[in-house]
Amino acid sequence: MLSVQPLSVSFAAGTKTVDGGNKTQRLEKEAQALIKAGKACHDAKNMDKAIEAYSEAIEKITNQANSQKFDKLMAKALVLRGNVFRHLGNIDAAIADTTAARDIDPSALKYVRAYYVL
Repeated sequence: MLSVQPLSVSFAAGTKTVDGGNKTQRLEKEAQALIKAGKACHDAKNMDKAIEAYSEAIEKITNQANSQKFDKLMAKALVLRGNVFRHLGNIDAAIADTTAARDIDPSALKYVRAYYVL
């Protein structure tokens, strides 16, 4: 079973690339595409690929400019990856991701899939 280490997030100022393009915008688009791919994999029940996509999105976002846009993307990716972990029965990893997301952006909890145990 997969395990998750506690997330340590630090932010650095955004930078421009040598060719004058905006690295921050490129990374944001790549992260959004990875989150979308993760959702598609989760819907297709390909949980390992979903975790990979969400984890790659989280890696791209980590250490980027401390902006509300990146905070929201990071929190969304964490919650969605937490949903996959919950689906796999890895409750500790699910709680770790969801808690980290809540600490970054409490509004991301709208992406949490809640289940009741009867």
